[in-house]
Amino acid sequence: MRGRLVAAAVLVAALVAAVISLRGQVEPSVAAPPDEPAVTTTIKPPPPLLPVRPGPRSRWRTYEVPAGVSAARADPEYVVESLSDPLTRPDSSLLVLARDGSGLRLEYRPQPAGWQPVNWVIMDSTLYVTEIQLGSSDLSGRLVRVELATGQASEIPVHSVRPLSPSLASVGDELVGAGPSTTSQIEFCAIAIRPRTGQERVIACGIVMPIIEPVDGGVLIKLPDSSVAGCSIRLLLPGLSPYGVPVVVGYCWQRQIIPLGPWQVYHLDGPPAAQPLLASRAGREIRLGTAKLSVVTCHGLVYWVSGGPPDAPFGTDVLRWTPGADEVEVIYREQSGAELGWPSCAGGTLTIGRRGPAHDSSALIGLQVLDRP
Repeated sequence: MRGRLVAAAVLVAALVAAVISLRGQVEPSVAAPPDEPAVTTTIKPPPPLLPVRPGPRSRWRTYEVPAGVSAARADPEYVVESLSDPLTRPDSSLLVLARDGSGLRLEYRPQPAGWQPVNWVIMDSTLYVTEIQLGSSDLSGRLVRVELATGQASEIPVHSVRPLSPSLASVGDELVGAGPSTTSQIEFCAIAIRPRTGQERVIACGIVMPIIEPVDGGVLIKLPDSSVAGCSIRLLLPGLSPYGVPVVVGYCWQRQIIPLGPWQVYHLDGPPAAQPLLASRAGREIRLGTAKLSVVTCHGLVYWVSGGPPDAPFGTDVLRWTPGADEVEVIYREQSGAELGWPSCAGGTLTIGRRGPAHDSSALIGLQVLDRP
């Protein structure tokens, strides 16, 4: 009996010791999951903005235009003024003036009445005009040749597209236009015409009307599509592929894209008239400033109008950038109270329309012309 009590006591002592031992230990717990790394957002800094400095003195020529002129531009030999306002001038016409002092003055008035000149190109002393028929339900368009020496006018037949859209440009001895295809109900085509021979060819077609823009010595054709890039672009230059050299661009949803060798200039799109102007090359991007409505190239340089209220379509300063330069130049500043329209370049001659007075900038009052800028 005594042996059983001793054994029981020993067992109780062992149990107590075990309990004490367990109480001295840290109870096991389920490990918490490791903290997830914090989500960080990398904000890409804006491209550097180039400084603006006064440029060298330029030899501008000033041309006054009479009341009623809605558009005008110059090339090395002529100034063409459009007295075309469908609301006030049913007898719209184009006035061609020689710049050499010879006194040549030719007024072209479309016949029969009801045709409106919209766009024009001078090539080999001949005026080529795209026109639309006022009041026409199908917006009929035509291409007309006007001999500057005699004033004789004749229509140039167009077979590949109908109606011909108002867009018109030239490259080499060809005119470039666009319109709905005559062989497909779903395509719009860019075409080239040799007006002296009547030879006509299709350059490219797409499901949206091609956008045609004159560039230095050639024509840029933008073909909107449903690709990731948003479009394809072809550059027509004399002596190269008759169907244009493909231009690789970063993105097409911009107001303008201008290829300049290794550089590309992007004019961003948006409701306000003034939008950012950027340039990129091999991953490097810079900001040139803001431009009003459109940008042009002349002799390999970029020109645009800036200044004034951001929501106004016109500006006060003409700016220039040389591809690769570390600064932007101001080459003209309007100080009379008038405003400056968007630039154009024809045959290496830069034209800026002056509009005013400031409270009525719809009226064209003159031209600032710079030859071989």
